[in-house]
Amino acid sequence: MNTSVLFVFLCLIPLSQSAGFLNFKLTADRDCLLHLEHFSSEYSETVRLLAYETRSLHIYFPSINPPQISIDFQILHHFSGDSLSQVISQQFKLDNNGQWQSRVIDSDSVILSIQYTFYCENGYFGPICERRSRLVPIVTSTSTAITPFNHSITTQIKKVGVSDSTIVYLILAVFMFILVVFNCILCFCRPKKTSKYIDETPLEVYSIIETTRSTNVTNTTRYHDAPSRFLSSTTIECIV
Repeated sequence: MNTSVLFVFLCLIPLSQSAGFLNFKLTADRDCLLHLEHFSSEYSETVRLLAYETRSLHIYFPSINPPQISIDFQILHHFSGDSLSQVISQQFKLDNNGQWQSRVIDSDSVILSIQYTFYCENGYFGPICERRSRLVPIVTSTSTAITPFNHSITTQIKKVGVSDSTIVYLILAVFMFILVVFNCILCFCRPKKTSKYIDETPLEVYSIIETTRSTNVTNTTRYHDAPSRFLSSTTIECIV
């Protein structure tokens, strides 16, 4: 019995807590430093503002009680850090209605535009984020497990879409390289054709005549310059 009561008591404790973010959009008409301070939550921060450029700022409040907070603003010189205005305290109502509200701090040297809204931390809901859903751990774990996966898939799809032209050019380059190599192989490795060489230079014929008087026979021998063409003839002459 005591265990059940303790369990119910622990479940009811988060319902009395609240947590949320106060979101600012700050714009100044000149470069400056803006110092923000909240004593209750020990929050203190100094941000740099560029002229006519809006900067977003989120302040987390782990507990909201009461539903209205006071934040001190002080404008400083952007280089030296000297004070350009006095400490100005601003009251902000923590109302989770999704609407943006605006106000202006007009000092002697800088005009500061402030837009703000309040929204609950994940798992909290209600006008001042005073309620907490018990299904938060399940929803949070599911979203954290799926969101990076979906994000990675989307990123990969975008990368593939961007690199389509690169892939096409790469495929064409590889195809041309293979074609050139194949042609080179055909040129160097094809069988050689046998060729016949015919020398059309006219052959010169040398003749040697040997005459023998004693036998009344004249031998005539003819030689051709080609080694395969050897002609020898013997002529018999009768001397009267």
